[in-house]
Amino acid sequence: MSTSNDVKRRRGCENPQCTNFNVDVLPKVKTPKGVKNSKTGVSTISVLTQTNVNDKKEWQATSGDSHPVKWYALRLAYANESNIKKVYDKILSDNTVKVNGFFPTFVKFKKEDGVIKREETCRLKNIFFLQGTFDQIKYFVYDNYHFKHLRFYSRHYHDDRKDEPIIIPDRDIKSLQIICNSNNEDIMVLDDQVRKFEKGQKVIIKEGVFTGVSGIVARFAGHQRVGIVIGSSFTVTTAYIPTAFLELI
Repeated sequence: MSTSNDVKRRRGCENPQCTNFNVDVLPKVKTPKGVKNSKTGVSTISVLTQTNVNDKKEWQATSGDSHPVKWYALRLAYANESNIKKVYDKILSDNTVKVNGFFPTFVKFKKEDGVIKREETCRLKNIFFLQGTFDQIKYFVYDNYHFKHLRFYSRHYHDDRKDEPIIIPDRDIKSLQIICNSNNEDIMVLDDQVRKFEKGQKVIIKEGVFTGVSGIVARFAGHQRVGIVIGSSFTVTTAYIPTAFLELI
C-alpha cells in the first residue's frame, strides 16, 4: 500500500495549529510563534444553557434522542495528578449516576534506596473522559460542592454561538485506549492540533501492539506514525508503525 505524501516530507515536527485556549479559571496560554489564530478555541467553561447543536456534526447524529450516550472530556482546574485521580474514582463509584470512564495514564518504574517502585502518571494534563448522557455528566460538573473545579472541556467560539462541550467519537476513545494501554515510551501526546493528522490517508493498524487503532498516517518527529486529534484540541500518536502493519480504510 502507499502511505501519505507527508511521509516524504522533511524530518521533524511542523508548527501546530493554534487552538486558542480560553479558560476562565486558568492562566492565559501563550500562543506559539508562527501560527495563526483559528476561529474556534477550547475552554473549560461549564455550559449552563442549552447549546446550539443544529450545525454541529457531533450533535446531528443524536437529534431526536433526548438521552444520547456520548464520551465527554472533563478537566479539573487547579488540580495535581493525585487529586484528579481521586475525583475520577469518586465519580465512577457514585451509585446515584452511573457512568463509564477512561483515565489515560502510563506506568513508570523507578528505583529508590534499592527498591523498585511502580508509579502511575497522567498522560493528559488534568483531563479524563466520561461516557453518559449530557444530563448524567452535568450532574457532576454542576456539583460545585463535591466537585468544585470540575469543568467540561469545551469548544469556544468567537462569535455569537454558545460554547459547547467537546464530544469524543467512540472510535477515537477506542484508539486512545489502545495507544495509552500499550505503555510504549515513544508515544507522543501534544497539547495542540497537528494538521497532518487531521487530513490524510485514513488507516487502521492490523498488527503489533497498536492493533485496532484507526487514524491518519503521517511522518512525524522522524518516524511514520498513526495519529488522532482528540476534540480538535490535542493530538496523540503511536510510536513507529511499519507500512506492512497498515490497512487503508
